[in-house]
Parts: sequence; structure tokens; C-alpha cells
Amino acid sequence: MKQPTIKLLLLHLLLLSAILDAQDRHENELAGIIARTEIPGHLKGAPGGRWVAWRKTYDTRNDTLRIQNTLKPARFFHRLHIRDYGFMRGDELWLLGKDGQAEWLNMDTGKAVRYSGVAAVQYLSARDLLLLHHTPDAGNRMVILDRKGRPVCTVEDVVRFTVTPEDTVLAVTGPKGGPYRVVKTAGTGPVQEVFRTDKEVTTTLSPAGAQGVLAIVADAGTRDAVFVESATGKVHRLSALVPGPFKSVVPELPAGGEGFLLKLISSAPPKQTELPDIWYGSDRNLQQKFYPDRTQTVIWHPARNTVDDFGGYRFSRSFGVNSGRYFLSFDETALQDYTELYPPLKMYRYDAVTGSHAVMDTISRELFADPNGKWLLAPVAGRIPVADYRDPKVARWHLYETAGGRKTVLNSAGLGAPYFTGSGTILFDGDGGIRSYLPAQNKLQMMAPFEGCRVKILNGTATALLQPFRFFTPAVNEDQPLLLEVTEKETGRVMFALRHRGITTVIVPFTADRITHFTPDAGLERFTWIRENHNKPPAVETATRSGKVRLLYASNANRRQEAALHLELTTYKGISGGNLKGLLYRPAHYEAGKKYPVVVHIYENQSRYANRFIAPTLKEFVGFNIRTLTEKGYFVYLPDIDYGEAGPGLSALHCVNRAVDALLENPAVDAGRIALIGQSFGGYETNFIATRSGRFATYISGNAPADLVHNYHAFSYNYFKPGFWRYETQQFRMGVSFAAGKQKYIANSPLHHAEKVQSPMLLWTGLEDRNVDWEETRTFYNALKRNDKKVIALFYKNNGHGMQHEDAMMDLSKRILDWLDYFLKGIPAEWIGKEMESRPVAHLTPDAAPESPAWIRENHNLPPAVETVTRSGRVRVPQAGNAHLRQEVALHLELTAYKGVSGGNLKGLLYRPAHYETGKKYPAVVHIYEDQSRFANRFIAPTLKEPLGFNIRTLTEKGYFVYLPDIDYGDEGPGLSALHCVNRAMDALLEHPGVDARRMALIGQSFGGYETNFIATRSNRFVAYISGTAHADLVHTYHSFNYNYLKPTFWRHETQQVRMGVPFAANKQKYIANSPLYHAEKIQAPMLLWTGLEDRNVDWEDTRSFYNALRRNDKKVIALFYKNNGHGMEHEDAMMDLSKRILDWLDYFLKGIPSEWIGKEMEQDSGPEVLTGGPRIKMQILDSTTL
Repeated sequence: MKQPTIKLLLLHLLLLSAILDAQDRHENELAGIIARTEIPGHLKGAPGGRWVAWRKTYDTRNDTLRIQNTLKPARFFHRLHIRDYGFMRGDELWLLGKDGQAEWLNMDTGKAVRYSGVAAVQYLSARDLLLLHHTPDAGNRMVILDRKGRPVCTVEDVVRFTVTPEDTVLAVTGPKGGPYRVVKTAGTGPVQEVFRTDKEVTTTLSPAGAQGVLAIVADAGTRDAVFVESATGKVHRLSALVPGPFKSVVPELPAGGEGFLLKLISSAPPKQTELPDIWYGSDRNLQQKFYPDRTQTVIWHPARNTVDDFGGYRFSRSFGVNSGRYFLSFDETALQDYTELYPPLKMYRYDAVTGSHAVMDTISRELFADPNGKWLLAPVAGRIPVADYRDPKVARWHLYETAGGRKTVLNSAGLGAPYFTGSGTILFDGDGGIRSYLPAQNKLQMMAPFEGCRVKILNGTATALLQPFRFFTPAVNEDQPLLLEVTEKETGRVMFALRHRGITTVIVPFTADRITHFTPDAGLERFTWIRENHNKPPAVETATRSGKVRLLYASNANRRQEAALHLELTTYKGISGGNLKGLLYRPAHYEAGKKYPVVVHIYENQSRYANRFIAPTLKEFVGFNIRTLTEKGYFVYLPDIDYGEAGPGLSALHCVNRAVDALLENPAVDAGRIALIGQSFGGYETNFIATRSGRFATYISGNAPADLVHNYHAFSYNYFKPGFWRYETQQFRMGVSFAAGKQKYIANSPLHHAEKVQSPMLLWTGLEDRNVDWEETRTFYNALKRNDKKVIALFYKNNGHGMQHEDAMMDLSKRILDWLDYFLKGIPAEWIGKEMESRPVAHLTPDAAPESPAWIRENHNLPPAVETVTRSGRVRVPQAGNAHLRQEVALHLELTAYKGVSGGNLKGLLYRPAHYETGKKYPAVVHIYEDQSRFANRFIAPTLKEPLGFNIRTLTEKGYFVYLPDIDYGDEGPGLSALHCVNRAMDALLEHPGVDARRMALIGQSFGGYETNFIATRSNRFVAYISGTAHADLVHTYHSFNYNYLKPTFWRHETQQVRMGVPFAANKQKYIANSPLYHAEKIQAPMLLWTGLEDRNVDWEDTRSFYNALRRNDKKVIALFYKNNGHGMEHEDAMMDLSKRILDWLDYFLKGIPSEWIGKEMEQDSGPEVLTGGPRIKMQILDSTTL
């Protein structure tokens, strides 16, 4: 019996050895291909078109710069380690190396002059001079050379320099620490000193038309603007007119005439560390919590010694629109409700002559201004379809007359980007061709039709008016031909052409190839570009306006077969019923008749990448590379996904199922060896499909959301706003709020279905990821772990939404290859086998902590007394505390009785107001936390230094009943149990004639805060709620990692305080029914939330999520966040602040006593006001047929 077993074992070892040998050969072959493959890019052209340059990049060696003659392809130059370069004149080039070596190269003669110790190079084209700025080791010397290379100007100790539009050089000189001089030079002639200062000069500029030099000077962390008149040398200081100090002064575009538009940023006063950061539910500028600096824009007229301040801080931003008189102002958060990535902007027009503002209109984030300041254009987006959030269709355009404010509506579909011309005509590119619009005649007509195509103008210019907003001055020279990129909408084929005086000249005929870096010369006579496709390595090509296309350079010339990828297309129906495509890349050494494993990668629409050349590499930031996988013998499949009303996860599941059906029609595909992989939103789709599909042997998901409900309510530290917008109107395409479509969110949330995952999962993320919180990966890992699924999670330090460092890229890439080889090829990997061959371990429950003995006797009406015991066993009282105050300190306590959820009898402790009078009605504060009747015999001292801000005695002294009802728990869950008990307790409470039923508040902390949160979603018996350091989302906290206990929190929910009794997977509805976050829209009374930012027992972000849920549902809420405090206040000033704010809250709602900090929220309007302004007129639309 033993001999056959030994033979089988030997055969297995031989087969495994053969597999590993073949694996090593493939690894070495792949490494060679990676090292050899080159990618050309970053193409630049000389103004005359005779020379072009591009970088040849390699995976494992230094990049090479190639400089190529377009007329004589055999003439070229190569340079290594080049940091920057630029063309001069027609046939000369300057280069700056990474080692500080600069070179002046004459490409016609091949002569080169080299310079060492150079930090920066700039060509002054208007003066035909070359500027070299040397490093500190070379004395910070600035040298300006003429066209023969002779120094015509030298300035020592140049700290920094700028170049004006006229190519005049402004330089700041001086030793470190000052004093400093600002000098200017035209390059030739004397160097003129502008002014001297002991302060550091950070910025110098002299815009066209300015009669002097503007400088920004720094002193001890503050900034000031200085203007020096050229004619007189007179110095003007902004600080003489505008009180500071300012931490930043940023020059914007010139204001016109002698004025300057300046953005002034002043620091907000520092806050005391322990006091809370107050978050109001109506706050529309949450980013200010993290960047509290205030921004103000002014127009400074140094010659007039005046400043226009645009109304001070009323408007966060103001900017010029190419008019010396009119400007636009807006508050970028005034209409913010966080349901859109960018809120609409209510725009005001400022008249510098009258100093007044008038409402112009409410616009989107785009606006275009006429170079002459006469017209403004703004697009108006239509309803965004679920599937097309990235490409919202413009429903119409609004044209505004800058001076009069008159608005004209352009109702024409398909208009793209506008371009102003010098004659007053406005050109629009877009669908169907180029249109011209005459504002004076109010006529729109087609001037260059391209039916069925999307057309873009390539040779227009766009001058930014205000960053980061999409406010530009777009212009095109109508005397020159228009350079057009024309794309067929149906096929994606692209053409490049010139259009001039009604004639189209084709440069690149329609092609399915990918054309990038399309570079014209200055006269639009010669054009150079890079062409590639999946099976065509990138090639540099050139053509004249009237000539044929000519090859300049073919990359990977001797390895074209090696570089080629074989691509097939599949077709299938999407969820909307339309046709979708899938890209199927074949294994490199494909043999007919064999079966191959498949890696399926998903991320929305990927077929648009079909014509891209792919170089193999292990340095992909997401660890996935098509070419590397095909070289290792995998099919790689990229199916498209469209989206419907069912939601993103269910849409992806439908499309991927149909795509895999189409894939399996290929006889070479092994249906039992298919893996699914995705990153970011593709990782979310992978997570979701893993919960619903049995078609994949394994899954890989990176940087991926898993809990849609939590993420919707969470705060994004990448965008400094809640996540409503991302889910309702952006990538997740839900189309509704959580409150309006709860089942849709739950149905599309992978975390809610983790128990259904059937195949092993590899999860990965970067610990610096702020786009998708990296804790999402740990949460999904916890969910899989709790359901005994096979899972490994990788957490990369110092990396974010994708890998940022080469070592991490290579590690992730290799681990993904290991994972695929393990599950699709059976190749062992030790780090994977450690998990796959392990068994689940038992879950342990922590022991209860022992109670401490008591040595002091007390009761609610008996102040504490220290007692001792004599030898005879007699109790002795040596000292009774508060003996002379016994009547004053006594509390009057009554008991109530009622039935709990289990049917047993429960008690409630009712403490009477200190100066109670029979016949009067008093407000009641109800405090909840499990069983509180056990505290009935405790003496309570009044204080404002309670860690929880709640003190019975303080409240009774202020005239409140204080009620502590017991709660027991049943099978329906903790929230519903608490609701039942509190309702019965309130019935018992209201039997007391002194209780005012209309003035009752509910308060709780920790688990009592959770119960308060829940009852707030189901009860209308209370006029206000207070909840501290409390859970709100049981589903998320069940799956999250607890940093107090350093373990997932399954135990707390299943067997400990939350008392669910079952895992989430076994009774999801019970968790959801008892989760306050899932019912936040039902809250009827204002809520005060508080937490400490160091709370590791209950994650403080749970408070912020509940705050976000309340504000999204337009509830009245204020949240207090205390720095340097945890699960309760730890510092005296924080204890006192919290106690006083809780008293303020109760007084405000139960006694009607005003409080400024509360009234700021309670007196806010329910929503933002959206105004539009300006008279409207209809427009006439003409097309080419009408004409």
C-alpha cells in the first residue's frame, strides 16, 4: 500500500518542480520585456516646426530625451537626466539636467555650450535673451546671455526672480536674512534698483500697463503689499489703508488701470484647546472647521491711495471680468447643502464706480468672460441622467451683458466650449460641428458642420479668471484657421483637421488609433503627434498642412511582435438594454486548443481604452497591469458597465454576468479559473459582486467602499464635506437620499451581504487614503472574518488611494500576481497558504471586572458619613459630612413602577425640584442608561465638573424634575426595548401632577446616548434630546475595529452590552431596526450631540455621522466636539463647559431662556435661497439649412 503512495508523492513533487521551473523562466522573460519596453511622451515642438523633442521612458532605467529633426529624420540628439528644456529661435535648445548642468545646443551645427551649478533657465523671447539662475553654491548668480552666448547682465545673490509680460526681469537680491534689494533689468543696459527692505520679498510682479512694481513682503509670519512707482520711486503700502495682519497676500489678475486685485487671507483667532468645536446643522461651510482663515478680496489703487473692499468678508471671493469697472462677487458656500460636489453660486456684480453690488444670477461653477469685458457666458446644466454624471448635458446657455446685466437665453442643445473672437462673434464647438453666435443680432448658426461627430477647437486660449473655479476668458484668433479634433460618436474614430473660410483641410484622416500630443508649429503649417494602438507601439509622426503623414520614430522597433497585444471584442446587453463591449486580451503565448485562466477587471466603462498601448510593469499604482498578466499566461477581460435605477452594485452584477456569459463563448476560457479584480469604485463593484456571484474563484479589491450607509453619512477628509453628494448625484448614481431610498442603499451595500461571499478575497488599501477611508477595508475584512470567510487584507503605510512609492507598487503587484497564481494556477505562496490552510478560532468573551468594596455610608437624603467598626462589631460614626447642611443637601426621591419589555416590574427614580411647590408644573429631564434604580441610595453632590455634563442635584436646584427609569431588554433589540420601557416609564411619570408633559427632555451618554438617539427617531414625547459619545450606526460599529480593545466589536453587539444575541448575518433586520442612523429622518425634536475627539471606546466619528444624517434631513442639530477628551470629559474646563451647555440647552427648550449659541442654529432658515436675476429675452436659432 505504501509504494503507490510514495510514487504518487514523487510524481506530485516532479510536477510541482516543473511548474516552478516554468514559472521562473516566465518571470525572467517578463523581467526582460519590462526592461526593454519604451514609451515616448511629453512631446514638444519648436515654433518653426523643424524640430521636436520627446521623452523616452523606461520602467527600469533612466529616461532619455530625444531631439528630432522633422525634415531630416536621420538627424537627432539624445540626452539623459534632463529635468526641463525649451526651444529658442528656430534651431536652438536649452536643457537643464537633474544635476544642475545646463546646456545650450545648436541643433543645426551640433555645437553645445555647457554651464554648471544652474538652478533655473528661462528664454526671454521678446528680447531674444537666455537667463541662467545659478544655485546657492554658485553664489545665486543670475546671468543673461545674448544670442551669441555673451553675458550682457550679471546680478549676484539673486534669491528669486520673475519675468514680466514684456520680458523685463524683476530680481530679489541679498544675503540670507537680509537686507534685500528689488532690482529690474531689461537684460541689456544698467540694472535699476527699485527699492530696499529688511523684510523678505516673496513675490514681485509688474503687469502690462502698470506704472511700477508690486511686491509682497513677509515679516514674522505676516504679509504686506508694497507698490513702487517707476517714475518717482514713491513707495505705497497696503497696510496703511487696510488693517491687518494678513498671513497671505495673493495678487490676482490686474484690476484694470493702475489697480491691483488682491486676495487677503487673515488668520482666525486661536481657539482654546479644551472647549468644543461646535457644529451647527445649518452650517454651510464645514471646510472652515479645518481651514478657519478668512478671505477678503480688495482692489488697491496705490496712485489714488484708495481700496475697494467688495463689502468686506460678506463675499468669500471676488474677481475681475476684463473690465476696469465691473467685477463679480460670491459666497461659495451660501447655497451649499452637500448634495452636489459643487454648489450653485449666487453671483453679484460689483460696480467700482458706485461701490455697490447687484444680484446678477445663480450660476454653476462655470463662467466665461469676453476679453473686452462686454459679455459673460454661463452654461445651465439639465437634469443629470443616472448613468452620465461625468458628462452632464448643458440644457441651455445664459449670455449676460456685463454693464447692464441683461440676460439672453440660448436654448440650443449640443453647444460645447465657447470662444470669443476679436470681431465680437462667439464660436461654440460641440456636437455636430462649430457654431457661431452674434450677440448683437442674437443669432446662432452652424458654420462648420460635422454630422454625427463631437468637435473640439484645439488652438484656442483660456486665461484663468479665478482658480480653482472654471472661470476663464477663452479666445480664438478668427484670422487663423481653426485646428479641430473631430470624433465620431458612434465609432470613437478621430480626425484632426484645419477649418478656414469654409474649407476643411484634413491633417490626420479618421483613424481608430489613439492620437496624443498633437503639436502644431506657430504658423499651423507642420504638425507632430504620437500614434498608438493596443497592437501598435507608440510612433512619432509628422505632416505638413498639405503633405502626407511621415513616420519620424517607431518605438520598440526591433520588438514589435513582442510588444503586440491580441485584442478581441465581446458584446452583450447592459442593464439599460443597450449594447455594451468587453475587451478581451489574449495570453502572450496563446496556443489553440488549450484552456487559460482569466482575470476580469472592472471599473465603469473601459472599452474607451481599447486603442491604448500597454507597457508591462510592476510599478502600477493599483497593482494591475494588462500586459504583465498576458505575459504570464492569463486572458485579461475588461467589460463595460452601465447603470440603472436598481443601483450601482446591482447594475454592475447584471452587466458582469452578461459579460461573463459572452466571455465563456470563447473555447479557450477556463470557466473554473476566473478572478475578479477592481480598485476604488471598481473595488466597490468587486466587493458587491463577491456577495452575489458564484462564478469567480477569487476576488481582489483595493481602496474600496463596502458600507454604503455609513459612507453616505460619513465625513470626507478629502473633500471636507459629508458624503451625500457622492452617492446622490455623483459616482454612485443613487439618485435619492438615504432617507428616501433606504432599501436601495442596503441592497447595494456589500457589507450588508458579506455572509454570502463564496470565494477567497484579497483586500488592500493605503493608510493615508482620504478619498475612500482606509477603515472601510478593515470593516469589510471584519465582516468577512466574522462570517468565517477566507480573507487577507494588506495595509500599506505612507500610501494613499493607490500606491505612491515604488517599493509599495512592486510589492502590491507581486502579491496580486501571487494571489492569482495561487488560485488560478495552483502555484504555492507561503503568505497566502498561511490563511487558506488555517481554521477559525473560537470567540472569547472578556471577564467581568470585580467590584470594589464600599467604606462610606450614604443615601439620596443622607450625606456621606465615614464609618468604622469596633472590636465588638458595633458601627461607629466618627464624622458625618455636611452635618450642618443636612436639610439643605437632602434630595426628595419618589419611585415609579411600570412593566418592562419582558413583562417584569421596573422602577423609576424621580427626584423632585429643590423648591417644589404643590400645584405648580415643572419641566422634567429624563436620563437613561440601562438599570439606574440601583443608584437610589447614593448621595449626590451638586457640581459642574461632571465628566458627562449631567448632575441630578444641579438640575433639581435649577427647578427640574429628574427622572431615571430602568430599562430591561428583550429579543426585539436594545433600541426597541428601550423605547418600550421609556414609554411605559413616561406613562408612570405623567401620573405625577407636578410634571409638565409638554416640557420634557431626554438625555443619555454612551449606551444611554445610543438609546437616546434611537428613541429620538421613534418618539414625539420629548421637546429636546441630548446624546453624548453615542453609537448611531449599529451595522457599521458591529463591523468596525475598536482601538480601545484592539479587536473587532462583534462581541459587544452579540454577547455584551448591545445584547443583539445574533451575528449581523443571522438577523440583519434586527440590527437595522435598532440602528438610529437608519431612521434619522423621523426625528421630530432638536438634538444636542457631544463627544470627545480622543474617544476610543465609541468612535467619535459616529457622532459626526449622526450629525450628518440629521443635517441631510433638515433636522435641528448642534454637535460639540471636544479636543483632548475621550469617552467623557477628562479636563475640568471641558467638564464645566459641557455642563453649562447642557444646562443652556435644557433652559432654552424647557424654560424658554434665550441662548446665543443655540439660537444661531434654531433661528436659521430651513434651506438656502436661490435667486435669479436679469430680464430675459428669447433668441432666434438658425442652422445651415435656414441660412
